Amino acid sequence: ILSPLLELGTVVQQIANGERSLRANPQREDEIGGLASNFNRMLDGLVASQKALIESERRWVLALEGAGLGVWDLNTQTNEVFFSRHWKAMLGYAPKDVGNTLQQWFELIHPDDLSRCQADRARHFRGETAIYRSEHRVRAKDGSWPKGVNREGPVSTRSCRSRFHKAAVRATYSITSSALIRSD
Repeated sequence: ILSPLLELGTVVQQIANGERSLRANPQREDEIGGLASNFNRMLDGLVASQKALIESERRWVLALEGAGLGVWDLNTQTNEVFFSRHWKAMLGYAPKDVGNTLQQWFELIHPDDLSRCQADRARHFRGETAIYRSEHRVRAKDGSWPKGVNREGPVSTRSCRSRFHKAAVRATYSITSSALIRSD
């Protein structure tokens, strides 16, 4: 009875280490064989879900990039910011050129727009606005200051005292059609 469980444990460990093509071998017709068969069905479902998620993400990326939108995602608990590849590319940056902290994001915002941008964000987090929208300039890699628009859906998770506590804020960024403003 111990040997089939040890074999199943070995397969489980290999799968946990990334070998998703492996399957347990249900050699028996008893509970252990049933456990191996159920494990395989569960793993097949996880692999199918992972494939569907990858395909869904691919569609969203194509739709957002096709619409000229970049995405940023703020974790309000850690102040870590994710910028999509397209968000960076819109401003001429390579993937490694832009940091991932809120402070580094603020450093890209034009100094004349920063306080208004932060005030807009604070009002939204306090629940004073249903949708976050901020139009401001962000420094491109070439030193220009294209004007962009940040948009975010409504914050839907608040405590009973309306304090913002959502783990992440997702938003889109698009460069407006107005002329680029060169830095002085």
